[in-house]
Amino acid sequence: MEKGNSILKILANWNPLEVPDAIAYEEYASYVQVLAGKTSIKEIYQWLLDFVKENYGIDDIDIKGKAELKTVAASLFNVISHG
Repeated sequence: MEKGNSILKILANWNPLEVPDAIAYEEYASYVQVLAGKTSIKEIYQWLLDFVKENYGIDDIDIKGKAELKTVAASLFNVISHG
């Protein structure tokens, strides 16, 4: 479960939905298993991009946002692939 906790910590620290810190872990817990099943940085990045676009009702994000997603995706992939 350590891997799951690490994934959750990354999501809570990133906090794309801007929920209060006190509930961030609870808010993002349901996404841990989905992300744990991803097998590449590209797959994780695409999931994160879709997540942000769907939750904000937007068609795309700016370059700065995409760079941030790449960083988060790389962190998640590192945890997922290396435990």
